Amino acid sequence: MENQITGILPSSIGNLKNLKSLVVLNNRINGTIPRGIGELSQLIYLDLSSNFFEGVVSESHFANLAKLEILDLSSTSKKSLILQTVEIKVKMDCYAM
Repeated sequence: MENQITGILPSSIGNLKNLKSLVVLNNRINGTIPRGIGELSQLIYLDLSSNFFEGVVSESHFANLAKLEILDLSSTSKKSLILQTVEIKVKMDCYAM
């Protein structure tokens, strides 16, 4: 799925409380991954792979994601995305960079 979407993910994405899947792979999205993602309590599948994110991904990004089963951050730009040690207390498949 390549749409060539550009720009950033808005912090207001956290307002989509009933979102179950967010897939934006293979685009040109840049900037930081908004902490609002951590407010998507119904999210099961999160795929942000093959974009140009930068900054730090920390535990606050996953604060309320108890239902998350799949997280894919693979092939993200090597520019400067830093994954802090995150303890996630749910079973999920996680694809590394």
